[in-house]
Amino acid sequence: MKLKFAITRYVRAQEEECLIDKIQLLLIEKKYLVKNVTNESMEFTDNDFEFRSKSDYFIKVDKGYFEIISLSSLQKNLRLTYYVSLTTPILVVLIIVFFSLVIFVEPFCLFFILLPLFQEIYRIFSLRSTTNQMMDDILN
Repeated sequence: MKLKFAITRYVRAQEEECLIDKIQLLLIEKKYLVKNVTNESMEFTDNDFEFRSKSDYFIKVDKGYFEIISLSSLQKNLRLTYYVSLTTPILVVLIIVFFSLVIFVEPFCLFFILLPLFQEIYRIFSLRSTTNQMMDDILN
């Protein structure tokens, strides 16, 4: 299960030529895997098999794509659409429920469900600021 978010920013006409190159350099610098590159879009994903700290988990987007949208010949928008996977937190909650109700037979252990819930909420908000920073880095 994935949540989908999108950020859109206005692009000046003189910046549009080197925009794809800027996006690609930023993604390589942040160690994302670039999948599809066209003149109007670029898809990227995170390397799932890379060892990293827990703090990197909160600032790395699972998957996403950049898209240049032409409104007119002079107006263009850059849209970043990214996805946040909820598979891991859901599995953690199911394991906690299983251990608390089946193995320990103590309902007070259900209190530990709050930890992955708060972590995922924090991750969503921190990814929002991370993606805004990515857009600022590309457009400035």
